Amino acid sequence: MALHRLSFRFRHTVTHVRSLHASGCGRQQEAVAVASEPEPFSVFRTQENDPACQSQNQIGQYYTLPSAHIRTLFPHGLPRRYQHQAKTFNEACVMVRQPALEVISYLKKADYSQPSLRYLFYGLKGSGKTMSLCHALHFCYTQGWLVLHVPDAHLWVKNCKELLQSSYNTSRFDQPLQAIDWLRNFRITNEHFLSKIKTKQRYSWTKREFTEEGSPLGQLVDQGISRVKSSSDVVGAVMRELRTQSGQPDSDFRLAVAVDGVNALWGRSTIKKEDKSAVEPEELTLVYNLRKLMTSGWTGGAIITTLSQTGSLYTSKSSYLPQELLGEATEEMSTERRVSGSKVIPLVKMLKHQGVRQCATVTHHIASNLVHNINTNLQEKCAMLEKDCLVMAALRASLSLAVCLLMGGPTLAKNEAPCQLSKLNNGFNTFLKRHVRSGTPSSLDQNEWETYIKNNGGCDRPTQSFLQPDDLDRLKAVCSSQGGAVYKENLCISRKPFTFVTVRSQPGTCGIWSVQRETKHVILACDKLSNQCLPVHFEGNPLNTIPNNNAKGCTSAAAPSSKMTCLWLLSALLVVVYCYRH
Repeated sequence: MALHRLSFRFRHTVTHVRSLHASGCGRQQEAVAVASEPEPFSVFRTQENDPACQSQNQIGQYYTLPSAHIRTLFPHGLPRRYQHQAKTFNEACVMVRQPALEVISYLKKADYSQPSLRYLFYGLKGSGKTMSLCHALHFCYTQGWLVLHVPDAHLWVKNCKELLQSSYNTSRFDQPLQAIDWLRNFRITNEHFLSKIKTKQRYSWTKREFTEEGSPLGQLVDQGISRVKSSSDVVGAVMRELRTQSGQPDSDFRLAVAVDGVNALWGRSTIKKEDKSAVEPEELTLVYNLRKLMTSGWTGGAIITTLSQTGSLYTSKSSYLPQELLGEATEEMSTERRVSGSKVIPLVKMLKHQGVRQCATVTHHIASNLVHNINTNLQEKCAMLEKDCLVMAALRASLSLAVCLLMGGPTLAKNEAPCQLSKLNNGFNTFLKRHVRSGTPSSLDQNEWETYIKNNGGCDRPTQSFLQPDDLDRLKAVCSSQGGAVYKENLCISRKPFTFVTVRSQPGTCGIWSVQRETKHVILACDKLSNQCLPVHFEGNPLNTIPNNNAKGCTSAAAPSSKMTCLWLLSALLVVVYCYRH
């Protein structure tokens, strides 16, 4: 992607220049016009750890992210693989990329009395979009901005464990677990702002609970964390307060809204309603309020986003352009935006870049000719090395995958139909231990259930369902043609409803917030153990799904798919090719 073209295309659109919380490095440069000492030669690292002071000279180098900033700015916002690397090396370093510097330069020069500008990172998978977003966000944080960060918007439109109908608007759905998690991290990042910002209106949550006008924003956040039922609406109220107060004369903060995978807000979801139709993203309370924040013309801040194909639903793996991932929402997002393609500078390119820069510092004519010849030879060798590295890396990655498929393919493959040979020898016993226990409380008292779970284990599971031991034979019958019907994959749904107790607790704790007796058709994963088809997993049924009368019986297992066989054959071919080359 031609980054220089993007830079020239958008640079002329910034018409108003204004100093933005001038950093210490900028003031020193203005006050003292003295040539600084040359920085020691370093291919990998830069000593300039302040994003506001970084320039083109640091492109391709890594700067160290302070551990204190990681704990507060990114309590859950860094990619998982990056977190593992930071833990392994006991430090976190971020590469200085041209797109991130470009966005930071726009943030320095923007006129914040005008509607907020929207910046969009896009590029191929693995090109550094998320880390460029984190780099720009680190700049905002060091400049004293209030940060509203959504690290992965795709998680809000799929794999929802708890979906409740909104009490505020019955046409929308709440996601209390995601809302609580986001509010906790928002509090960690912006702790020093929560006591200064006051609410501009009164919010009623129940007949007895409300937040008065003029209350600290922290009180509003605490309401959502402590009251799960209203947590999604509290997220909307927080976003509304920040949207309306940002840029006003009496506000003393600038707002940075950062969303990784913004295309999820205008895509499709995998969440289903009771009639098995898909829930549209705008029907989710969290997505609805975030979309309002993304598209309204509030002032006093900036919106920084990325497009992400990873996790994007029902889109081609090769798609990465805004028109492909945003679709019709491209026009909705395009007003006054700044687009910056993102890329990774590999190690070889870093060496080439540093070599050219260091050669330019040689002034003696004899040494200059010698250095020029050496550098030309080095550039040619680097070009050849890049090609070889690319081919070998692809071949070795394919070899690793091939070995895994050949040696562990049968273990990794998931059953595609019920009553196939189980890969979990203790699956049935684990099912009984988790869901068919003796001695469970007979009442719905939360204190009794909290004591029971603490004594018997299960505090790490936010949602648990307990069935009666007297129904064990009926549960086994669900994995037969008489008592169950095929639901999907290896899941079977009972032909008759069961009565059971569902206990919901705060994630990571035993704090019970809901104990409910439910009567539903249960969905169980059925696998073959000791020549008998038995339940090995309890699947939630939040939409109260009922069995299809035309569905096959549970023991009508489909034949194993030939997909893995094809993969094993291709894997064997890759191993042969690799061995032949060596």
